Amino acid sequence: MLVPEMLCGDRRTVTAACRKHITRFKRGEAWVDAGTMIDVRDASGLIMVGDPSPLLGGMNVRLYAPFWELDKLFVSGRATFESSIRAFDEALCYAWSTLGLLSQACYRWFLDSGRLERFPNIDSERSERFLQAIITHWPEIEAVGARYTTGLPIGEPLWKLPHKLKFVLAHRGVPQPRLVQPLPPGGIAALLPPKN
Repeated sequence: MLVPEMLCGDRRTVTAACRKHITRFKRGEAWVDAGTMIDVRDASGLIMVGDPSPLLGGMNVRLYAPFWELDKLFVSGRATFESSIRAFDEALCYAWSTLGLLSQACYRWFLDSGRLERFPNIDSERSERFLQAIITHWPEIEAVGARYTTGLPIGEPLWKLPHKLKFVLAHRGVPQPRLVQPLPPGGIAALLPPKN
């Protein structure tokens, strides 16, 4: 899997690179135009799909980072929900950026209104497009092996971790016990119940 080189490193360096990336994005550049790409096998550390973690310093692949920085702008009122959705839509094109959407910072983008409410309604159209992107990129994502983390200093296969993909699958009708069992032959697509 290819990842942007700017997302590989310590938290401070990656955060600074992501802020520059967000500035370019706000000027109209593509979300996925993130500079030089490298093979994740050549990158040090774990692949962070959650959020910043006090347990994980040092050199890691921080796929959450650009989404985290964009959400900070949205919360502060310096970015619109529409620009966030543009980032969401563009992110679905590549495995690295689709994985970045697993960050808790992206939770609101899966909701109807984009607002965090006590009982929010999921945006089924956006969630379905995310799910289809995950299925499309799954062979590439799964091939990485046990290097993913949501914040702990140990790597796991992505499917073993708690993350937003399981939230989307649950809303799609996959029973909770299936979300903690090994994937069946056929992967994620084989979990999905037929649409009504």
